[in-house]
Amino acid sequence: MLVLKTQVHETIWGGSRLTPYSGSDCKNIGHLYSVYCNEAESSLILNGAYKGKTLNEYFDQQKHRFGLGQYAYFPLVIALVEAGGHLSIQVHPDDDTAAVLDGSLAAGKNESWYFLEEPEERFIFNGCRCHTADELRQSILAGRVEEAAGRLHVLKGDYVYVEAGTLHALSKGSLVYEIEENAGCTYRFYDFGRERQLQISQAFFSVHPDRRSKTRKYTDQPIEEQKYQTQYFEQVDQYQNHSSTLQVYTLLDGEGTADGVKVQKGMSVILEPGETVSIEHARVIVAQPKHNR
Repeated sequence: MLVLKTQVHETIWGGSRLTPYSGSDCKNIGHLYSVYCNEAESSLILNGAYKGKTLNEYFDQQKHRFGLGQYAYFPLVIALVEAGGHLSIQVHPDDDTAAVLDGSLAAGKNESWYFLEEPEERFIFNGCRCHTADELRQSILAGRVEEAAGRLHVLKGDYVYVEAGTLHALSKGSLVYEIEENAGCTYRFYDFGRERQLQISQAFFSVHPDRRSKTRKYTDQPIEEQKYQTQYFEQVDQYQNHSSTLQVYTLLDGEGTADGVKVQKGMSVILEPGETVSIEHARVIVAQPKHNR
């Protein structure tokens, strides 16, 4: 197993609810990454034979054992995310659009959120109120992006899948478990008056006005998406990876040890097939990338 060190991502829209679990005094944490892996930066391994090395180093050497050889990097990015303010209204390109806009992008990006705490106004921005691309274009030119964005009612315990091409933004007060495909990029339509660069032409080229999300609830079965699946456990004392590939066990609540390393809220443990982690009364989500087996 690999116990991974969390990484703090400070943002202008973040908050302080994740500070006690971050190992820092940062009060504007947007993402507390527990799984992150690319060429420039990668999660640090805290235990075992790879202690002191990065997830990227481990994955590059071991990925073919688990049917994940098609991926340049570990294919999932996982974080706890706090929206201390509204995030930008944005869109991620799908695979075809990513290839046109930037040939260096391997793919577009889909993502999912599980709401640990609901937003203050019980909605997120999602989809378009416009019926056509031309209506959306006119709203953008008139500076009415916030009005053009749809609203999705969400509550604590809801699961939302955001398909690439969907106009979206987390809203103020949200605290979520986020899983993303480790690919693609973000194009911003609107940033609520903050002085950050927008990418309106790329965003408009990427958006599908008819795409919108819906809320779901976890059951005793995994939720399967295009490139990953996740399963929620309310109270579990022991979890074993019965699959033939790598799984990511992320602690949402609770505290314990894994391979002699303290594990607390927001941390992830990567389990090889057959490996077990034991933390009493843990609330967790287990994520698994799609693999060639």
